[in-house]
Amino acid sequence: MAIHGGVIYREMVAQYTLLGDPLMMLDAGPPVVTSTLLGEPDQEISGEFDLTSTDASNQSTIEVVAKDEAGISRLQVTDSTGADLTSSVATESLPEGQDDHQEVNYELVVPVRPFDHQILIDVYDTGAALESDSHYTLVLNINQDATFSADGELIDPAVYAFPPDTEVDFQCEMTSSSWLDENSVYELRGDNLVLSNIQMGSSKTNSVSFSFTALAEAGTTGERSVILDVDGFETTYVLEEEKSGGTEASISQVLNYPNPMKDGTRFLYETNAVSGEGKVRVFAVSGRIVANVPFVYTGGTEGVIEWNGRDDDGDSLANGTYLYRLEMNTSAGLVVSPMQRLVVMN
Repeated sequence: MAIHGGVIYREMVAQYTLLGDPLMMLDAGPPVVTSTLLGEPDQEISGEFDLTSTDASNQSTIEVVAKDEAGISRLQVTDSTGADLTSSVATESLPEGQDDHQEVNYELVVPVRPFDHQILIDVYDTGAALESDSHYTLVLNINQDATFSADGELIDPAVYAFPPDTEVDFQCEMTSSSWLDENSVYELRGDNLVLSNIQMGSSKTNSVSFSFTALAEAGTTGERSVILDVDGFETTYVLEEEKSGGTEASISQVLNYPNPMKDGTRFLYETNAVSGEGKVRVFAVSGRIVANVPFVYTGGTEGVIEWNGRDDDGDSLANGTYLYRLEMNTSAGLVVSPMQRLVVMN
């Protein structure tokens, strides 16, 4: 109880400041802060701000003026990786003739580095004993956004699923807050993906395009990403989000139409599998495989497979009754449908 009371006492006392005599002043709230991004023209910024470098220095200068009757305690600059940048970017000064820290000026030379992150600027008054206490915060977003297209179509990582052991051609357009030039060094690698044919395309001051081929090996599961390294700074881009588990993949509601068939038919099915590739195996009643109809499934709940009614040698099937089933290789393994019956009647 004594320890608890001591902590509470210290936190309460931290809300006051001594002003030369025993008189104590109540801290009325967080400091009043004005932040100005220097440029042509200067721009007052607050809250959350997207910061972009306008030249090859990849630095932006921000002037911060902080005022508080109880006094300014400190300014802290950190990034979203947890690094403390304060000593390397901030210079503190007081207005001429003042030494009470009721007004403090800071000049920040902020690095605009080529990876996706945030920089947080926090200003505390003398009443803010804890980092969780009320204080001023400015959030700088250093964005490095990218769009990915697979075979010419934009992908949504929440929906997209890689077909196993199949090469997929990707194109990417990346836009960076950082200034990029001909001396920038790029490296691309896969996480849970095998990459090949990596080609860096056109580069502009704040953007670059590139292409690559990605393959998800059969039997692997989980999130699939690419990691772009620019001048030693990494940003991870998710191409396929990890799908929630707990339900085994299955194939159901399998049928073919028309049935009986003459020149061809369509196999219809439902599945909860995220993606897969497989075959419709058609059997004679003796059990001999007469046709293998390949297909690829890339998401949704229903699928349709077209078949021309010919066997593996390209010949039309003779009249009669045949059996068939769907076999799909998914990230969860091989999934097989119940056996169904079809009739050929030419």
